[in-house]
Amino acid sequence: RAASAAGLRKFVGHTDPTVRAAALAGLIQNASNDSDAEILAGLEDGDVRVRIAVADGLAERAKRTTTLPVRKPFYRRLFDLATGSAGNPKASGALEQKSAPPDTPHTPLLRQMAASPDEDEAVAGAAALVATGFTAEVLGRLEALVEAKPSLIPKVSGLLNSLDAASRARMFRLFIKLDIDKAAYASYSLRANDGTPEPAVAELVWELCRDPRFNPEHGMPVLYTLEQAYLGHNPGAADRERLRTAARDRCQHGNVVERMVALNLLASAEDDDVLDLCRDILNADAVLDPDLSSLAFRIILLYGRESELRRAIAWGLETGDEEYGRPAIAGLAEAWDSIRTWEGRDGRRLAVSLSRRRDAKASAANPFDPAKPEHLTVGHLALFAESESPADRALEAYFRILLDDSMDIEPLVRLWEEQADNEVARRLLVRAIAYLDDPALIPVLDRVLARLKPLPEWERESAIKDFYWTIRIMNGPEIVAFRKRVREETGISIR
Repeated sequence: RAASAAGLRKFVGHTDPTVRAAALAGLIQNASNDSDAEILAGLEDGDVRVRIAVADGLAERAKRTTTLPVRKPFYRRLFDLATGSAGNPKASGALEQKSAPPDTPHTPLLRQMAASPDEDEAVAGAAALVATGFTAEVLGRLEALVEAKPSLIPKVSGLLNSLDAASRARMFRLFIKLDIDKAAYASYSLRANDGTPEPAVAELVWELCRDPRFNPEHGMPVLYTLEQAYLGHNPGAADRERLRTAARDRCQHGNVVERMVALNLLASAEDDDVLDLCRDILNADAVLDPDLSSLAFRIILLYGRESELRRAIAWGLETGDEEYGRPAIAGLAEAWDSIRTWEGRDGRRLAVSLSRRRDAKASAANPFDPAKPEHLTVGHLALFAESESPADRALEAYFRILLDDSMDIEPLVRLWEEQADNEVARRLLVRAIAYLDDPALIPVLDRVLARLKPLPEWERESAIKDFYWTIRIMNGPEIVAFRKRVREETGISIR
């Protein structure tokens, strides 16, 4: 580290400000060296980029040491520099203090930065002051900056977990008021870094979800914060029960968005209560929000046991409703990703947080079974009649082939050509060809094989085995010769 610090010091006076900034940032992060003089010089640098780099470095370093015991010498130097606690025998190593610490030589320079008309510099200076214990002094300045320019919310949000609980709530509510979409993403920073559950943070997130402006499209960004706020890093039974109780309460009494977030929260936490709640929604006598009902159905498809999956697919097909029929057909095709994400009402992108489903790859023990899909009829495929989506057209073509209503693989070929990395597109194409058992289609298989060969080793072997054991049901001398070539050219054991 000493050698590293010496190397960095060679560049702190470089003529290029970006080089100076990088060198100073490296010095600050290397806590084993005395870099006080360089820090002060960096805060007075004539280039704003250098000043910002130094302030950002101070803030980040102070955050990392808020819970460190102040025993070892370099920790003492680091803590003194960050908080101004030199000579204070009561300094405990935590930045959470009832009053601001004494000024250090760099504190006035950070204040100058916080007062700068340059917004980025002002945020950097204020952030460093917050991290080093001067929250009360600069909180108002940060609020004024954000109110004047809400686009600063993503940058300022990084400070949230450095604030005390009251200041954090105050700042986050300001974010909600100014730009609720940015507030949703800022929720990632609400959690403290110590891994303990924080139910108060969860309440702030639910407050966000209750706002009528909140877009359910942003439900996913808040889930991680909610889960961690209830469970922390090492959850116990009481923590899990707290999450379950809160989520069930929102499912039963919350608005539509709260209910959607709560369902996803239970699924993300792998709580089987979510299936009961989803059934209740689908069996309700009242007409419910279509996005909520669709989410409930998709969670059952992705999260229920195999027997429940089959029942849900049959029910979805019987309804004749596109909202349930389309994901049911996707379930028959094992196209799980297309079930997880979909376009909801008003074009909003919605998602299910977790899936228990895994792609069912063909293998020696489980070769492709060309049985006709249960409960599906050609009539059900009318759901795709008006769609211009290549994925929908490919699904329709696939099932028309399996239902002996068509031999047209072109929609499947087009989807695979457009999305060569899409494993589902590849699998459906190969399965359709295997079902048709037509040697005239071997050239298409050859093209698929050519794209499998360059895959990374960890992916290549699995993909080629799936490919091989899918076409293993095909008959005739041409396909036998092709499979022999697959074995010889790939060198992969088919067992």
